[in-house]
Amino acid sequence: MRKKTFTLAMAAIAAASVPAMLASCANQTSTQSEIARSGSLDFKTETYKASYTLKNSAQDYQRDKDVPYTAKATMLMPTSVPGEGFDVLRNAIMKTAFDSIGSDEATIAKNYFRKTASEIGYTPEATTDDTASDMAAGETIVNGFVQNVTSEILSYGVLNYIYAPGAAHGMSTTRYIVFDFDNGNVVSLSDILSAEGLEKLPATLKERATALESAIGPTELTALPSGNNFYISPDNNLVFVYQPYEIASYAQGTIAISVPAYTVSELMTDYGKTLFNFQ
Repeated sequence: MRKKTFTLAMAAIAAASVPAMLASCANQTSTQSEIARSGSLDFKTETYKASYTLKNSAQDYQRDKDVPYTAKATMLMPTSVPGEGFDVLRNAIMKTAFDSIGSDEATIAKNYFRKTASEIGYTPEATTDDTASDMAAGETIVNGFVQNVTSEILSYGVLNYIYAPGAAHGMSTTRYIVFDFDNGNVVSLSDILSAEGLEKLPATLKERATALESAIGPTELTALPSGNNFYISPDNNLVFVYQPYEIASYAQGTIAISVPAYTVSELMTDYGKTLFNFQ
């Protein structure tokens, strides 16, 4: 990839983790520590919490009191970014995590918590009670984590997990942001691949999924992931991430299909070739 240098706060990245119960959906990695020192990339962990009861839900759930609902977000957030892209990156993370942007991030997170709780069908009523130990509780979990960082790009993931009280299982999505430090912008798949490349890519992914069937199980892959969801791995692979149910059964979980960038270099835009140092 292109040469760009900065100082990386590796300890901050290592300190952030995805809960063990969700680790199979989003594994955090970090890359080379030998990054020269002419800029800075730093993170800190920000945590937001909220607790509710779902008003007038007791009778429907055959309980003596209304059903509790807990929410927590643990976000590894940038505090310093090389170049001019700090606001762009932070806004992209907040939008992906909480579907909103703004300066008051704690309020944005809590508004998202209230929204997800209300989608159960009851009015969430804020409480200070610790309901986390109640097995009947509904739950929202959000985790923002660094999937990969190099001197050129950051691959950042956001895992959203929602459990509705009484459901057989929760639902999770893991979505990725690829950020170009040099240009200070979020990289879309159409930035990297030409129109022809985007058209041909599903067939390539289907071939890869078939080759991986013994590991990931059978799939019904016919298209790119929803939202063209991808990240760039430490070994310069393009990794395409499908959500549970998107191309396979829920039991197969989140499915990631990895394609070495060099194998699709002829389908790249000039920007894509520059990003991966192919020209």
